[in-house]
Amino acid sequence: MGYHEADDFSDVGHQEVNPIQAKSSTPAASENAPGALRLFHPPSWQEAFDFLRRNIALVTLIVITFVFQASLFHVTVPNDFPDSGAYRDIAQRMLTGRTEYNTFEFRTPGYPSFLALCYFFSGSNTWMPVISVQFLCGSLIPVLLYFIYLRICRNTWVAAAGGLGFFLDRFSVNLQAVPLTEFLGGFTVVLALCAFLWGTDRKKYWTAVIVGLLFYLNLMIRPSFQLLVFCTTLGGFGLEMIYREARCQWKRAALWYGIVLLTTQLGVWAWSYRNYKKMGVFALSYQLGASMTNQTGSFMELAPDEFAEVRDAYIRARDKSKGNHINLYDQMAWQMIDDTGLKGWQLSLEFKKVNSWLIRHHFFDKYWPQVQFAWWRLWSDSPMYMTDLTDSYQHPSHQTLPTPQALYLLRNPFLGRIYGPIDNYYWRSPNAPRRTPYLLFLVFAIAVWCYRKSSASVIGIVIIVGTVFYHMLLHAMVQFTEFGRYRLPIQPLWVSFFVAMLAAGVSWLIHRGKGILEPEKAAKPEVAKAGETGRLGRTKRAARKGKR
Repeated sequence: MGYHEADDFSDVGHQEVNPIQAKSSTPAASENAPGALRLFHPPSWQEAFDFLRRNIALVTLIVITFVFQASLFHVTVPNDFPDSGAYRDIAQRMLTGRTEYNTFEFRTPGYPSFLALCYFFSGSNTWMPVISVQFLCGSLIPVLLYFIYLRICRNTWVAAAGGLGFFLDRFSVNLQAVPLTEFLGGFTVVLALCAFLWGTDRKKYWTAVIVGLLFYLNLMIRPSFQLLVFCTTLGGFGLEMIYREARCQWKRAALWYGIVLLTTQLGVWAWSYRNYKKMGVFALSYQLGASMTNQTGSFMELAPDEFAEVRDAYIRARDKSKGNHINLYDQMAWQMIDDTGLKGWQLSLEFKKVNSWLIRHHFFDKYWPQVQFAWWRLWSDSPMYMTDLTDSYQHPSHQTLPTPQALYLLRNPFLGRIYGPIDNYYWRSPNAPRRTPYLLFLVFAIAVWCYRKSSASVIGIVIIVGTVFYHMLLHAMVQFTEFGRYRLPIQPLWVSFFVAMLAAGVSWLIHRGKGILEPEKAAKPEVAKAGETGRLGRTKRAARKGKR
């Protein structure tokens, strides 16, 4: 069942009318005409059946999604972490109006606002309302992926296969039960990319505003996506200019992409100005300096004397932690604050200056080897500790236990046959995850070559794969910890991309095989001239024969 372009319906509303019929028609007859305008036209059973028949792939995807999500939600319990408690504290402050000047020094308001809305409408401060809403959002991810791959491949069954790819990754599925920004950030990035790819079709200016707001919502939940809107808008516009038909309307395209970018940036500037008025620094968040000490902390002693105060405070905290610099700021920030007399966000800003100096002067000998190591760890480390296991702080015995939802997916007689082999042959393999970026780039190159004649398909492929590599490279350059966790927001994208491209290849082989076995049926029919198909085309051809 293929995808139909809007141009296939371009003759609707422009059919020729017989003047004799037009004069003899009465108001009553015109109301009963098939194309007459009605305020309400309840669908008949035949129309409903035709809709289901035309969209059987989408309906199948929705049914599978509902059954899977309902069965998993039935056994799910919230799996919260220490960071979850920090977000909940901010949400409770927002509900009571106690947002002091430093409430959002390290946390942007996206996820706390989501928690506050869940608590407000449910009347409960427990995690279950939050997880329920996250499951609803998770149920939309396969549908959003369906429309992304429908735009790329123009085949409904291939698009449905791409949507089902979300369920092949049990870590992304179990992430729905974790109240952290990783899940909601992943959902909003899929939502923003879906709206972006479909908005590029018509380039209505109001759609550009909506797409820009979705990108803004995404980066306010996870600031690591702050540069994604630049990559998508500039990349999308550049790719369109390669194709001749798009260059004819380059001004409209430039304005549409510009509105997307400007809408997002206006929101970023507004929040940065709020921080400037509160704390005197124009920035979206003050966390970058503290986070990058995970990279520079191993060679902090190389910082010059102009940063002696914060440098020495960090080294003392590192020595007390037996030389470990991973997550040192989170664990020992209180000591560094006491040593320097700075506030937490001020200390982070000072570390931002130190990090900048260290990276500039020790890029190749110290910094870049760590980025390379972090890159491979991001692809290969398992996020099991976050999605499949409870955090030990929740139990008096500090015992880490598997979550009920993880046990359900692995021990279910049917699902275990799917997730078990994936775990054994991929996630537990020492080499398979490290080969993923090479395989992803290879499939990307093949897909671009196969769909090179369609600008819409090429833009979709580049945007999806580009988002994956953007996110992984950015985190490799900033973070040196919890590698499996930080891969999760974009993991549904590359898993579903593999599945969709595999389904597209199988579909091509099937049609190719039919052409070889049944060449007469596979032969292309004679194509009529534009405007000469159907009943109206036959009428025109008969009229021309009569004139001759």
